[in-house]
Amino acid sequence: MDQYIFTIGSLESSHVIFRFLDAPKIPLLVKYLEALRAQRLQSTVHDELLRTCYLKLNDHESAGKIILSSPNAGDGGVVPLNPDGSEVSTVSISRNLLACADDPSEMLAAICSLEAPEAAQALVSHGPMLARSLARETAGVVIALCDGTYSPTALADAAAGRSASQQNRDDGLMCEKYPICIFANSFMENPKLFRLILSHCRRNECILTPTLRRTLLELTLDEWNAAKE
Repeated sequence: MDQYIFTIGSLESSHVIFRFLDAPKIPLLVKYLEALRAQRLQSTVHDELLRTCYLKLNDHESAGKIILSSPNAGDGGVVPLNPDGSEVSTVSISRNLLACADDPSEMLAAICSLEAPEAAQALVSHGPMLARSLARETAGVVIALCDGTYSPTALADAAAGRSASQQNRDDGLMCEKYPICIFANSFMENPKLFRLILSHCRRNECILTPTLRRTLLELTLDEWNAAKE
């Protein structure tokens, strides 16, 4: 694990985390996540994952400290994202989404009613929670944002059983393509589903970083090896 800790800041954390999600490796994962926090490079998802690991190790005291010391606690603002990760108009939508936080289906439906920039940032903020309850449904929305087929109008038409009423743009897409790397944290606890998402992105020439291409290869090899056992 020490060699991975030395890569903090230069290697995407998701690449490391996916390798240590098995129960016997949780203490190693805790060590890595603690190092992320020590360098103040963690996200709320990392904090939540670390807290979950502490609870699985029956270290309730450390888990409680994560809640108290999380740097993002109480931050409910959601800023829409452009595909390059830059912010667009500062429209706060998180309060409306948090109002239906007790019903993941309702929250996902609310996200699907948003335009692509707002939907992308909402999934960055709330995707990890949604993916636990509605993994495949959340993955479907993420894939649509990544391959450029996302459209709230098209989703509404599909839900109502109507033919598509929105025309594609000149380039054949319904929205700009978003990089899968901004949604990777949502699927940290579901590497098999994440591999399927990455495979789709590779086939459809979506935006994939070299690290995620390597992650796809390693996840595929892990599944092959598991199938042989």
